[in-house]
Amino acid sequence: MGHGDARRRASVRYAQRVGAIPLPRGAETRAPLWRLIEHLLPPPDRGTPILDLGGGTGVWAIRLAEAGHRVTMVDIAPGYLARAREKIAAAGLTELAAVEAGDICDLSRYATDA
Repeated sequence: MGHGDARRRASVRYAQRVGAIPLPRGAETRAPLWRLIEHLLPPPDRGTPILDLGGGTGVWAIRLAEAGHRVTMVDIAPGYLARAREKIAAAGLTELAAVEAGDICDLSRYATDA
């Protein structure tokens, strides 16, 4: 049994404890999920900023920026932040996607009048 199996089991145990359902991961699940998400997004030309909380390595921030959205990805893990910055730079999306360290339990700096 590999390290991934142990992580998966721990994730399932945590989800059961808090009453959540763990989402499947991987490229095969992103395409259908993106089709759902894109219908909920404002048109990119409106300039509406999008906040990607717990953005990990930037998978969704990159996808949003590729679609023309301005996105700020927030995560608490330094390793994920570094990887997200690398991937966003490699994709040439630094003008649209920002990466910030932060705790999703304190979003006061993102407060708006909306």
